[in-house]
Amino acid sequence: MTILQTTYNADRKEAKTVHPMGPAKERFGGNRDGERVLEITTSKYEGILKTNASVFFVHDHGKTHCFGLGSPKDGDFSATLNRAQCPRATEKVIRQAHEAALAEFDAVLEAATKHYQEAGQ
Repeated sequence: MTILQTTYNADRKEAKTVHPMGPAKERFGGNRDGERVLEITTSKYEGILKTNASVFFVHDHGKTHCFGLGSPKDGDFSATLNRAQCPRATEKVIRQAHEAALAEFDAVLEAATKHYQEAGQ
């Protein structure tokens, strides 16, 4: 089992878990060395409580995430894990939704890893 650390940002009403995926070369627009990280974020926007998983390339100047146009394999990994109506997003509600999504962490990490293996990364 993977041990994860989750942070909660009360100002943004957001829970976030970040997991390193290891060193990598930048896929698009450069040749920088860096690291891939899988971020799982739960937040409320326009009455919807949503949990997303996205992989970012982290380097000396920040982090990037590229969207694939035409084919999901063209961009970085991204998936919606949960989406539900939410009239009131309290810290408790956000944390519970985030923890429920993290129950699927190993499968999400496997899908993200496979995404880059299939792209030859």
